[in-house]
Amino acid sequence: MKKLKSSNSIKLEDLIKSNRQGVVTAANDVFIVGEDKIKEFQIEPEFIYKIVKGEEIRRWRKISWDDNYLIYPYKYDPESKTRNKIRINENADMNIVKYLERNRKKLIKRYCVKSGNKDWFELHDPVSPEYLLGNEASIKFSGASPLKSSILISL
Repeated sequence: MKKLKSSNSIKLEDLIKSNRQGVVTAANDVFIVGEDKIKEFQIEPEFIYKIVKGEEIRRWRKISWDDNYLIYPYKYDPESKTRNKIRINENADMNIVKYLERNRKKLIKRYCVKSGNKDWFELHDPVSPEYLLGNEASIKFSGASPLKSSILISL
């Protein structure tokens, strides 16, 4: 217990901004990728954020990050503190757009798209940009099951 209270340990409550449900992609295999896929498609850094999944967190152990990144198809405006979805038609030459277009058939089948709530390339439930772009972290759930919970940590 003394070791846990030492200045070398960090409490989860000091890392997280809130415990709200975070990013829900409805297509993790497209939006949560490894460094190899980022390099292969040369996805622009402003759309990439480190993500730590729940299974990478163990009690009394350091977080073991498994090289997972979130592809976040939004641009952040720091002045207004808003996120704006990328404009697919105007940015066809961007690598993120090419990557998303390659996965369009899969992304179009998601409920959030079929119901008319989201464009085909958007996340099902993206978090506020402050969770991604600040020095904070937030609890992230990949779906309804808490067994798939993760912590999303900004770069």
